[in-house]
Amino acid sequence: MRTLTTTIFAALALSPVTVQAEEAGNADSIVVTATRSETKLFETGKSISVIDAATIERRQTLSVADLLRTTAGVTIARNGGPGGFSSVFIRGASSEQTVALIDGVKINDPASPGGGFNFADLLTDNLDRIEILRGPQSVLWGSRAIGGVINIITRAPTEALEARASGEYGGYDQGHASASVTGRAGPVGFSAGAGYLTTDGFSTAANGTEKDGYHIFGANLNTKTRISDAVSLDLRGYYTRSRVDLDGFVFLPPSSFVFGDTNQYQRQEQIVGYAGLNAALFDGRLKNRLAASYTYTRAETAQDITVPGFFMVPGVFEHTATLVMTTRWTGRVDSTLDLFYGGQSYGSFSAAGRPRAYLYPGFTRAAVIGRVRLSQDVDPAVRAYAKVDNLFDDTYYQGGWRALGRTVAAGVSIGF
Repeated sequence: MRTLTTTIFAALALSPVTVQAEEAGNADSIVVTATRSETKLFETGKSISVIDAATIERRQTLSVADLLRTTAGVTIARNGGPGGFSSVFIRGASSEQTVALIDGVKINDPASPGGGFNFADLLTDNLDRIEILRGPQSVLWGSRAIGGVINIITRAPTEALEARASGEYGGYDQGHASASVTGRAGPVGFSAGAGYLTTDGFSTAANGTEKDGYHIFGANLNTKTRISDAVSLDLRGYYTRSRVDLDGFVFLPPSSFVFGDTNQYQRQEQIVGYAGLNAALFDGRLKNRLAASYTYTRAETAQDITVPGFFMVPGVFEHTATLVMTTRWTGRVDSTLDLFYGGQSYGSFSAAGRPRAYLYPGFTRAAVIGRVRLSQDVDPAVRAYAKVDNLFDDTYYQGGWRALGRTVAAGVSIGF
């Protein structure tokens, strides 16, 4: 695509060796994904890459998925054009075995059979860095972290007031605009950004003529308030709203469907919220954090022209809540209590136009994680967990769900 941005040609000229060097990150840089706490990169002893803000700006990539595509050991699969469902595979593991985070908050779909995540609606606007942790990390990040962990970190507040804005336009009527501002007002440091991407796209159906466009708005807010020299409060929020046109199945009376150049579309909205209270005691040797996070996802698929007798507007509504309490002593001993709850509901319209809603029971997780740093190479961690799941028969299209029972399980895992 041709755009009005000239720096993109410099990014295309980078050799593979230069790209890999950029991703590796500085050995003295601080990462949080490897140990769930701030640690120097060379002390982690793990395979981790960092795509920093300078690299993101230099490459001029709009989508996080396209940026991850250039990382060693990471593969991207996208269904259709821009905005199509995008899966991330790390070291050959399935996409459901990759844990996705925004500022440390899990955004995977816990209600889906595999718990995967769609990376299509993540833009690079106002990002500070992306940390890619490869290999099994189940002790720290749960049973799904078999392939690895991807942590997307937004820009932190700055002491001085800074503002930036950008815009571009190119083929397929694609346009992108973004703006951000960071600074401090008294005890409150803030960083806010927003971006909008739109494109007419192209038809993903063979020999199709109806264009499949994509439109997304995203915004984020990151604040840090100094309550005292030892106590601070972090508040973060992330929001996206998108619409992507799809090619699906055409209804042929009396009862058959064929894949065709349809005018279906999907709308999705996602909210991520975080609040954390930090307290440093004994001259910073004992650090404590009590944090709560909440995620909400709404996805609806529709068609401009309804078909009699067919459920045209099914919607999925999911929400999760997490409470985390962390204690760290002199940077060597960590303990974390992680409580998690999630739920899911479905909504649709019947052939007669009556709305329907189906609420699925929730599920809970509780985990205690302990980690002791004995040396730079010896870093054992223990995770004890318990979980409660409500089982149900997914038959909401036929009139509602059918409860099957409840399962309770507990276990222990050990890692180095």
